[in-house]
Amino acid sequence: MRAHLKRAHRWIVGYAVCFSPCSLLFVYWITRNGGTMPEGGLYGVMNNLGFAWVLSLAYCVAALLFYKEFRESLLSRLAGFREQDERERLVTAHAARNTFLLTLALQTVLLILSLTTVSLVRNPDGHGMLSIGMGFSSSNLDVWAREAPARQEGPGLYFGGHLLPPNTAPIFLLTILIQLAAFRLSSRRGYEGLGA
Repeated sequence: MRAHLKRAHRWIVGYAVCFSPCSLLFVYWITRNGGTMPEGGLYGVMNNLGFAWVLSLAYCVAALLFYKEFRESLLSRLAGFREQDERERLVTAHAARNTFLLTLALQTVLLILSLTTVSLVRNPDGHGMLSIGMGFSSSNLDVWAREAPARQEGPGLYFGGHLLPPNTAPIFLLTILIQLAAFRLSSRRGYEGLGA
């Protein structure tokens, strides 16, 4: 039974990888035609294959979370080596730590940029003011809102707004928390395995 599951896993992952260019070209073709897709024939087949591709991508994400052999094989393909001795494990640990710190720093910077507002006022007499602030408001929680650039009426120049869209702040915060929780959970499991 296990051999059948491994074969099915290989088929699903292979389909997700091999059909990706076709699916992306199909989506590009649909968007070029105004988002409308004729029914029947080849279009219906491509639509069904695209739906199967989306399901296979969802399976790949779940397999990355729950299937250890798949994670290890993917890591060895991406990194270019397998963890066969202590030296390679040490190199992988240092690379994982550095990557974790780099992505955490990048996500923190993006979170700060999404919370930062900048306003520039320049009067006709040449004097002006640059104001930079940071805060969390209800505009950060409205996922579908579009921020219109604020402009002041009159002869002066005024520009104000966020450096990044404010509704991305909860997403950055959530990814930071998930990354921290996953790192702590996996490191705690590693220490429990060393103590056994």
